[in-house]
Amino acid sequence: MKDILSDFIREKSYEQLYSESELQGISALVWSVIHDRQDIPLSTRALFEKSAKSVILSNDRLIFDTAKQVQLFEKNGIGCAVLKGVAVGAYYPSPVIRRAGDIDIYVHDPSEFKEAAQLLADNGFVREEKSYSLHHVGFTGPDGIETELHSMLVEPFDDRHINEMAADFEKNLTYTRVQVRDNLFLPVLSEKDNAAYLVLHLLSHFLGEGMSLRQLIDISVLFNDIQNDEWQGFFRDFMTEAGLKSFATAVCGYCQKHLGLRQNPMSLYMNQYDETMESQIEKAIEGGDFGHHGAEKMAVPSKSLWATFITQVKRQYPDGWKKPVIRPFLCIRVGIGFIRNNRKIRHVSTMSVLKDAKNRGKEAGYLKVFSDDDTFTAMASGNSMWPFIKDGDRISISPVSRPPEKYDIVLYRRDNGMLVLHRVIKVSADGYYIAGDNQTELEGPVTMDMIQGILKGFYHNGRYTKASFLRGRLWAALRPLRKAYRGVKNAFKG
Repeated sequence: MKDILSDFIREKSYEQLYSESELQGISALVWSVIHDRQDIPLSTRALFEKSAKSVILSNDRLIFDTAKQVQLFEKNGIGCAVLKGVAVGAYYPSPVIRRAGDIDIYVHDPSEFKEAAQLLADNGFVREEKSYSLHHVGFTGPDGIETELHSMLVEPFDDRHINEMAADFEKNLTYTRVQVRDNLFLPVLSEKDNAAYLVLHLLSHFLGEGMSLRQLIDISVLFNDIQNDEWQGFFRDFMTEAGLKSFATAVCGYCQKHLGLRQNPMSLYMNQYDETMESQIEKAIEGGDFGHHGAEKMAVPSKSLWATFITQVKRQYPDGWKKPVIRPFLCIRVGIGFIRNNRKIRHVSTMSVLKDAKNRGKEAGYLKVFSDDDTFTAMASGNSMWPFIKDGDRISISPVSRPPEKYDIVLYRRDNGMLVLHRVIKVSADGYYIAGDNQTELEGPVTMDMIQGILKGFYHNGRYTKASFLRGRLWAALRPLRKAYRGVKNAFKG
């Protein structure tokens, strides 16, 4: 664990290290690495020891309770697999140092889900009265431990394609058993499938209200432990086909840079990993598990705030939503509850929550979640496109799929081999006449065979702007006036 946690531990006081590790749910992990240091203050040592002991005792209970539930299901002929905490903990140096808050069990066959739920109820488990989740049902066991019984691996996303991919993925799952104690083995997803599942689960948190550093550590621990090289090709192909290439690259890039990931299945795309990707992961970590560490965090709108709101209404009232006549009342009810919870529970204004979600949605667009397009990113160099695109800004380029139009910003290659990003000012029969936004003289004709791509958008200070933004087009239209102004200005200087 030292190589995985070295970056997190570096340059922190022990008091700060304890506070942050508690916040991220990794205090026992950190303590397993630093416990033999002699310079830890006694008060901080006592806090770490108390926290680590609590985690270990809790995990011991969870492991044995999980084993009992698995035995109950298998005894009754119901196939199942343990997910997340207890399952991933098996790949840690000791399963009990990875904090797990509850038990997650996935039922292989959807037709057996009701029977599995009834088995729990018949054995003293109390089903939660109201569930806002479509992919699992919550139970509280006789000893107070919570269990989530999964009918699906992940909550449905706001994207039909990835939901279809996830459904096909579940139909072809493979399983194995891992040792969590002496002579105690639990059924889990195969390493190949578990790798893809962990990133899908992480995406749910990313699009929800945040994720924890612990979840990223899970990825580093599992990925580093996999011995079969074929899994990397499967993982890479799955993420690319699902439109999650950039997201997976950001996650694996962060783990490689900060959390000791050695086996990076997205290594082919690491030239795309940059500061903007890293900032998106860091901001998600600030929110913690579904926003527990950030009061103003809410779901990242993958399409729009309204679409995200409607998704929440559907999740809270799946049966009611089937009746169009009462949908407006359901929206009003959820909206009132959202405002009330922000004020009374989270102690923040609803407007600040919405503003944060909107900004995070724009920034998250950089990761192109649910996108399978062929755009590529690069770094702008120079200031010929000032005042909008500045040196060091990240630009997103689409392949040439249509003839460029007036005021499009195109990437073209000059005769000397230099790549240039400038705006089309004039379209003529012999080609395109182009100039930077900070220039007045035209260059051309630029022919189609010289054009390598068309700007889709750009990022400045973490904010995304579409290439078709109105201010840029107005600025380009004023080029004759700017040219005249410069001429007059130069004349006076002369």
